[in-house]
Amino acid sequence: MKSYHLLQMCAEPSENVSLLSLTAHGITNNYEKVSIILKCEQLEGPHTGEIVANNLNNILQDWGLSNESVHCISRDKGSNIMKAMSTANFPDTNCTIHQLQLCVRSATETEEFISPVVTKCKKIATHFHYSLIAQTELKQIQTERLNQTELCIVQDCSTR
Repeated sequence: MKSYHLLQMCAEPSENVSLLSLTAHGITNNYEKVSIILKCEQLEGPHTGEIVANNLNNILQDWGLSNESVHCISRDKGSNIMKAMSTANFPDTNCTIHQLQLCVRSATETEEFISPVVTKCKKIATHFHYSLIAQTELKQIQTERLNQTELCIVQDCSTR
């Protein structure tokens, strides 16, 4: 198996328990994606950058990995996590999924943004619901052109 190139670090509060997890991502010699959770542990006490960096270094040591073997750590934008990366001298980058979640949350909290989007989606769903030609064409695009399984349009119904 080829060496791992990306580490993903996640600190999430869950049921009043703070967790720190470190996952290694890589590819095999056959170019298959591999993800291994190296450790997921409870963080007690303050979550300072120094404490997080120390925990990450300990996890790497437990696995016999050096800091030089870390290509990049994907992380959220918490100031303590960013400080941990700096303290431990790890190459790091923002987690794209976390950034996307923040954007979606911000957008959905803005009524003037979400209302027109919901209205457009309902119009599209209604069009497919009433048009057999559109349903047939959508099915053909999904199955024949895109070689995907057929997915149905879900229509919003306030009574369900």
